[in-house]
Amino acid sequence: MTGPGTITLAALLLGAAPAPVRIEILNDTAAPMACQILAVHWYTPLPVANAAPGQAASLTLAFDAARGEAVDDPERKLPLETLFCGHVGRAWETRGTLDLRSLAARAATAGVARAACTDAGETLRCTAEP
Repeated sequence: MTGPGTITLAALLLGAAPAPVRIEILNDTAAPMACQILAVHWYTPLPVANAAPGQAASLTLAFDAARGEAVDDPERKLPLETLFCGHVGRAWETRGTLDLRSLAARAATAGVARAACTDAGETLRCTAEP
């Protein structure tokens, strides 16, 4: 028997073109949250999504299964290296990081990957849901 994930997994195993994947990050803090990504060899974070307290930042990325990494778009395939979320206006200083490669791979097989960020003193603590 096959299900919706079977087709996605088969396409990934056959080395299909980068496919869109969705990641949702719950802002479980009392302040607005900004999520950003660092692309490989770049030092300026790319803003990707904001979320109000109690809301989720939602981002859609391309996942290149052949290389096992999220990329900026299916054509350029610039690897995306680090995903982090922090308080708006101080995202870098207050960042909590997430394993972008793992989240993107999970989203490619499950349809969506979820994570949550909570306050951890001056920074955020971000963890992926199992």
